[in-house]
Amino acid sequence: PLPPALLSEALLSEVGPQHALLASLAGEWLVRVERPGSSEPVGRGTARLTPLLGERFLQLEVQLTLGEQSLELRGFFGFDRAQDRWQALWLSDKGLGMSLLSGSGRPERGVVLRGEQGGIAGRSVWTVTGPESFRFETYVPGPDGRERLLRTSTYIRR
Repeated sequence: PLPPALLSEALLSEVGPQHALLASLAGEWLVRVERPGSSEPVGRGTARLTPLLGERFLQLEVQLTLGEQSLELRGFFGFDRAQDRWQALWLSDKGLGMSLLSGSGRPERGVVLRGEQGGIAGRSVWTVTGPESFRFETYVPGPDGRERLLRTSTYIRR
């Protein structure tokens, strides 16, 4: 985080390279959802990513089919310069709560986002693997209390 003496409304309202990265992800995407140990994807779908509010945020509109079930998700991503942290909000047509996540890291190496997801404390790792692809890896506590990979969602530009 920036020291209070360096904070100014003008500085903090300017978009930076993190916001440019988010804006570069705008477009149409194919989504593939995989679980560890499965040779076939457990879900497929599409996503539309749209910059919002002067390219300060990115909205994700995701439509998935997981087996026989459809799933609609809305996500919002941003980077808070004052806190030097990435932030995410996820909503689902199958849930009643909001998943709020925040964390740090470099997108090309992995941004670790922690928070509650569906009432369960967990983490996601967001990695931008190139201009045409990125992925989310979702980790949750296993039955033994140790963290385990739940799923990997890979996004490929259409």
